[in-house]
Amino acid sequence: MAGLINKWQGEIAQANKITANWPEWILAQKTEALTQLENMAEPNRKMETWRYSDSAKLLAESDVKDIDSIELEEIDADVCVVISAQGHELVGEMPEWLSVAGIETLSADELISTEAKTHVDEQSLLQLNKALYHTGVQIKVDNNQQHPDFVIAVVIESDNNDWQFIRNQFVIGDNSQITINEIYAGGRTNQTAAWQIGRDAKVNKTTWSQFESEAVLVGFNQIIMLQNAEMKAMNYRFSGLLQHHNQQVEFVAERAKYISGSINKANNDSHIADIVNVFHDKKYNASEVIHRSIADDRSQIFNNAKAVVAHGADHSEISQDLKNILLTDDAKIFSKPELEVSTDEVIAAHGSTIGALDESSLFYLQSRGIDAKQAKDIMIESFVAEAEVC
Repeated sequence: MAGLINKWQGEIAQANKITANWPEWILAQKTEALTQLENMAEPNRKMETWRYSDSAKLLAESDVKDIDSIELEEIDADVCVVISAQGHELVGEMPEWLSVAGIETLSADELISTEAKTHVDEQSLLQLNKALYHTGVQIKVDNNQQHPDFVIAVVIESDNNDWQFIRNQFVIGDNSQITINEIYAGGRTNQTAAWQIGRDAKVNKTTWSQFESEAVLVGFNQIIMLQNAEMKAMNYRFSGLLQHHNQQVEFVAERAKYISGSINKANNDSHIADIVNVFHDKKYNASEVIHRSIADDRSQIFNNAKAVVAHGADHSEISQDLKNILLTDDAKIFSKPELEVSTDEVIAAHGSTIGALDESSLFYLQSRGIDAKQAKDIMIESFVAEAEVC
């Protein structure tokens, strides 16, 4: 990994400059993380999590001058949290039960540890985030706050093509309900996010990373589900040069539910990886993963949904539904549902398909007076709508 560290010397110097006045305990953690990176391998195609993504795109030069922009006034939200290299900004009126704090203001006890539970030796970019994060927030919702229609928008901005290393965490109190939308502009972003969903809490989360430019986005989300918690996570991931997403869901108590839907659309030479690992460590928990992916031109998509059911985690329920469409002969999709079950009383179903648009259905639509392009668009929209969970 020393080679990759050398390639990122500019980002290391910039991160150290921004965080120079941060608390000593954070700086010590970041130094330790940077030291540990020296013994880790760079992302490469020999790694399971990077086998179907071109890691060279991480360091590709970009001549894009106009980064995808986000118009805040067009965002339908009660509160916007705008995160950039300069820190964070709040737009909207903050209720008393909601708090937003810079990640650097948290105490050591408040900062949630993020650790990968699978392919640990392949998590060099997660470790790089630990070493270089220079901005981010904690968003906290108090206990007993039932506001399912209250929308918090988290907007990740990028001013240029420099890498941003962001660490966020979301703490949702017991018996609370909230909606959180994440929106990414272009640029180059490495983000880690820790989620703690309290007892009896319900969260609807929608993420948009819809890129027109040569954006690169690497994300690791760690989601901790407490007793009877529920999360619905909807992801819209469109193109960019490279998107590599890793969601890690941990059931640490009983009777929680996690539902994830992803719509992945790739064109040109875009590479998208959508990886979901769910750890059923306790009884009576349920997870459902639905992916709908479409690859066009010379693009490439990797879908992976894995459920690990621990010994004694009886009455777990798991569903994995990965369906994919190729629009050209040069496009590629790799789709991999996985079950690792170490107990008996489990209800589990998984499946994956890869194909093209159905020619007979296209012909039927065109026979009803619909032109070829519109018929194709109708079929694609119907296909991806199956993954919309919230």
